[in-house]
Amino acid sequence: MDQSLQSDLPLAERLRGVRRARSMTQTQLARACRMSDATVSQIETGGRAPSLANLVRLAAALDVSIDYLVGRTDNRVAHLFSGGDLDGIELEPRDQELLRVIARRLARRGRDA
Repeated sequence: MDQSLQSDLPLAERLRGVRRARSMTQTQLARACRMSDATVSQIETGGRAPSLANLVRLAAALDVSIDYLVGRTDNRVAHLFSGGDLDGIELEPRDQELLRVIARRLARRGRDA
């Protein structure tokens, strides 16, 4: 990847940062996303752009929004509370966690299909 483009894309840095914050190795993330270790490594170093399917898997495995990973927002959980029936609704932390669990299960179901 062109170095000037790499510095403009926060994906590699954010992916690595969230993975480390979750105390996951690249191997663990790769397994959770059904990718090779090399693919995760290449995405984290900016040497490879993920496919849309892999980007969805990465975000789901790390429990963050795609918008966060690609730098469109600093809100890691924007995917759970933007749009639809949740606009303007304030949820208790326990209810927010329940929605995260449901979202992860739905994401896994989509990967298993």
